[in-house]
Amino acid sequence: MLGTSSSRKKGDFGLLGEIGKKFGYKIQAEWMKIDQVWYYYLPKPQGWMQTPWKTDVVIEHENDPSNIEYVINKLIEVCAPLKICFFYPGEEDEDDALYRISEIIKN
Repeated sequence: MLGTSSSRKKGDFGLLGEIGKKFGYKIQAEWMKIDQVWYYYLPKPQGWMQTPWKTDVVIEHENDPSNIEYVINKLIEVCAPLKICFFYPGEEDEDDALYRISEIIKN
């Protein structure tokens, strides 16, 4: 979905990375320990050494639902209009996971 660590070194950021590229985004993996970030460059003001950028999408992919609190809090700290988090709770954990996530965000 997001590519492997070795595929990312070759510029392959998986299916989601391809979608981001089709929308014109640059893709970065593991920026601030976030699995995938979609960003674009803003016009460079005269006299600036570096070109500013705007982050629009941050994506986290987590196999272990026990890490929900850590991942949600990490994404809350990042400024982006769209934050996507993939979890794989078991069927018996699905309702509990949705409740826990909503409580973490509210708090």
